[in-house]
Amino acid sequence: MNVIEFASIRRAYRRGVDVLHDVSFAVEPGEVVGLLGRNGAGKTTLMRIAMGLIAPQHGSVALFGLDPRREPVEVERRVGYVSEDQILPSFLRVEQVVALHRSLFPTWDDALADRLRERFALPVRAKVGTSSPRTT
Repeated sequence: MNVIEFASIRRAYRRGVDVLHDVSFAVEPGEVVGLLGRNGAGKTTLMRIAMGLIAPQHGSVALFGLDPRREPVEVERRVGYVSEDQILPSFLRVEQVVALHRSLFPTWDDALADRLRERFALPVRAKVGTSSPRTT
């Protein structure tokens, strides 16, 4: 089974101006893929279609054999997706964000979360709006 599969994806935001036109490819387990292209080429649109956030106007997408529009919870449990415009309420504390995500993902790894929080020097009581992670 492919990790992700796009079949004849088409998407336009203005009539007659396709952002994506007949995009088809699959990613097998163990493969690493990068999407490259100029601004407006459709990279973000393709990822939003993959996550079921928007629908293609033609074609289909499957993640682990699942349709992200019909089975969003199952897809989101298997895929870590961070949108470039994702915004968390600034009053939330790091520990609250971790608790929220722990409740969403049944296979949450507390030890990994702790290691990452420590690596990026995020104090658990720090508010999201005032935190700036260390990137070393």
